Amino acid sequence: MAYLIGLIIGLIIYSIVFGFITEYVAESKGYDGGFWWGFWLGIIGLLVVGFRPDNRQEYRPSSSAELPAWASSSSSSSSSSSGWTCTCGAKNPSSIDYCLSCRRSKSDAVMPKKICPHCGAGNRSTNSLCFACDKPLDEGE
Repeated sequence: MAYLIGLIIGLIIYSIVFGFITEYVAESKGYDGGFWWGFWLGIIGLLVVGFRPDNRQEYRPSSSAELPAWASSSSSSSSSSSGWTCTCGAKNPSSIDYCLSCRRSKSDAVMPKKICPHCGAGNRSTNSLCFACDKPLDEGE
């Protein structure tokens, strides 16, 4: 009986130690939590959290010379016309379909807007009524 109690206490200590280690690794990569990965899965949880990509990394090149070869534009057009801006504010090359900063897809991050002629609120292009004043977005209606 004493052997069984010692084994259970040892497993709990093992789980708590791996829980704190995985929580530290997860927070150092910019994620919240991570304790339960290590607590329940031990070394496997540590591997799962350890191989997650760094979430705190922001890629904002200060010049076109810092852009990778696949993102650089060989044309002589300005960088503002060849890229797109995400809703998080990051400027991205037009050759990629996701934001380099927040990893949203281009279709989710860039949505054409309709301006309400009555109140001036910006609405999705699929709306027929303004979300703010509930009036039709087409002036003819």
